[in-house]
Amino acid sequence: MSSWFTKSSDVWEANKTERGASMTLLKRLDFQKGLVQQDFDAPFIVMYSGSAKDANAVVYERGTLDLEFVVDKAAYAYYTHDANEAAYLAAFLNSDAANEAMKPFQSSGLFGARDVSRKILDVPLPRFDASNPLHMGLAEQARACAVEVARYIDQQQLGSQDYNVGKVRLYVRQTLLRPQLTAIDALLRELLGL
Repeated sequence: MSSWFTKSSDVWEANKTERGASMTLLKRLDFQKGLVQQDFDAPFIVMYSGSAKDANAVVYERGTLDLEFVVDKAAYAYYTHDANEAAYLAAFLNSDAANEAMKPFQSSGLFGARDVSRKILDVPLPRFDASNPLHMGLAEQARACAVEVARYIDQQQLGSQDYNVGKVRLYVRQTLLRPQLTAIDALLRELLGL
């Protein structure tokens, strides 16, 4: 690893522009503290991409991959030690109710809404409370979604072939998970008074 960083740093120094003259490779890798602010002790990470028209969240459990997991700069992440809290937040982020609530404030382009960014975080959501049956119901539905998606990925062998992420995401949201997402929306609407 040390050898790779040395070579990479040399390439960086030889090719950086005048505008980025003061930035080292290490500073670039940790741009805006994107690496050092990650919580490598939290066992659960809730992530979603900021560039889609709707939030599409996933819960990653540390230790399920052979290597340490680092969140990319294009993803928003929340770190927690509570599996139920992670599932609760994923249910919210994946819900039609939350995604619809942010649409009037979301940027749009030629083809409609785009760039979820942080707009979905403006939709009010109570802090997770394990004693609240609505919160636990949302967490249970999110876990059911994760099981269905994992089964679909295995059946379609998506881990071993190229595929169109957008088409898979659309199928998962509109068909595969429709019963769970409908249940999540009902729970969220009750919780948020929508």
